[in-house]
Amino acid sequence: MTTIKLPKSLKIFLYSNKFYNVIKFLNLKCVVKKKFLKTQLNITYNSLKNVLILTLPTENKKKFLTYNYKNIQLSYKLYIEQLIYNMFKFKKYRLILDGIGCKVWKKKQTLKFKLGYSTPYYLTIPKGIKVSIYKQRKIVVFGVNEQYIKNFIYIIRSLKWPDVYKQKGIKL
Repeated sequence: MTTIKLPKSLKIFLYSNKFYNVIKFLNLKCVVKKKFLKTQLNITYNSLKNVLILTLPTENKKKFLTYNYKNIQLSYKLYIEQLIYNMFKFKKYRLILDGIGCKVWKKKQTLKFKLGYSTPYYLTIPKGIKVSIYKQRKIVVFGVNEQYIKNFIYIIRSLKWPDVYKQKGIKL
């Protein structure tokens, strides 16, 4: 049994169905929802102490040695702590479109790029990432999960890499 102490500004909702335990973390900035198989992890919440209690199911205790059992609990604990830590750490990246004819527009959850080619490019913005555009040349990408943001930025930059000599293209 391991415990995770939670910040006071974080709200938690626990759901469970036949196969999954679901944790939903609510913050002022974002919402994170994670599923765990019931065969892997049991999750309970003590509201008086503001603590999450993680235990492995009794079937798994027989399968693993006590040393491995403790390592599995510790890995789940570190994973959930990292989720909570990332919720309070909002990542923000800026991209600049440089060059003649390079412009971008946002319409609902899609981005339209005009990059000097004959046809425009369209990209859908994934869930968990927010995008704002300034003067059709500056893009600000922000969200909670840094890996998702960096992957999305890589996709945007791959549309037109900066030129080696003139430095025209999409710059970070």
